[in-house]
Amino acid sequence: MQIFNHEEFQGPHRPYSPPLSDVEEDDIEHIIIKTSYDPLSPQNKRFKAPRDRAENAVWSANERSCAEAGESMKSIPDLCNKVHVLL
Repeated sequence: MQIFNHEEFQGPHRPYSPPLSDVEEDDIEHIIIKTSYDPLSPQNKRFKAPRDRAENAVWSANERSCAEAGESMKSIPDLCNKVHVLL
């Protein structure tokens, strides 16, 4: 039924991807990258973005520029190595 609806709404050009609920847990590869990130740290609990709408737009644009200028990782091992270098 889902495949039929997919073809009806998306057309045959886009491949069908089943919902995650239809994928067996064993079929999903889980990748865990250990870091020292502490979600309970006061530094990670604060809201850095300005509350003012105009200031927030400027802040968001600046943060987006920083993210876009960042290095793109080509593989999981590359990402792991980069994370470990930064720690």
